Amino acid sequence: MKLNTETLPSEGYGCPYKELDVEPMNYSELIAYKKLYVGSEKDKLLADIDTIVNGIKGAMALNIYDLKAIIFTRKFITGTYNPIFKVEHGNLIYIVDASKIEFKKLDENITNISKIKLGDEFYNFNLPTISYFRNVLFDINTTHSNLDMKLVYILSMLGYLENKDQVFKAVTTAKQQDILLLENIYKKIAHPIKSYGLMSSLDSQEGGGPVIDDLNETITDLFRFIEINNVVSPERITVK
Repeated sequence: MKLNTETLPSEGYGCPYKELDVEPMNYSELIAYKKLYVGSEKDKLLADIDTIVNGIKGAMALNIYDLKAIIFTRKFITGTYNPIFKVEHGNLIYIVDASKIEFKKLDENITNISKIKLGDEFYNFNLPTISYFRNVLFDINTTHSNLDMKLVYILSMLGYLENKDQVFKAVTTAKQQDILLLENIYKKIAHPIKSYGLMSSLDSQEGGGPVIDDLNETITDLFRFIEINNVVSPERITVK
């Protein structure tokens, strides 16, 4: 499918490409991906970026606000061709209407920030590309594997790779008003989901259902349910 980057949550902010070719993963790619998608939250996100995102030419140049949207898009078209699909959540199977999943638009105020002050120092602020964020994530997962994912996002926005020790210390030891500043920035960047779509159990079409906090996990569940989301047409099989 052709994806116009201006339809993404950030409207393609900073991306040099106006259009991306997003294709579903093939069988071998899907098997390899499912083997990689294990471990910690950071391990799983690295698997998503290295396989789901990197498999789309030009997608690594998108900014991190579009990360969940591009992952969702490719996982969705890989798992089903029907906008109404079934996933497992807990002990029940739920119906998700992908047409009702909405992403928030990027707050334009974020793109106008050039520096932020932590302690007595100013630090360059930038909305990084997925490629840059991936390198920060890999480095932190190697050197500080227990660091919360929230801090990884923040570090990537403050030029961590160019000044690792100073930026790391400034963020991890932030206090009082600095904490409030970092929290506000993180919330504007890391939670682009406005609506997770209609959720209902198979026993009811009335809507409602559980609050699902992670769209990525929801769509990953979809992979495990490919056989119930995509019934094989009889025309595709010849019998003896």
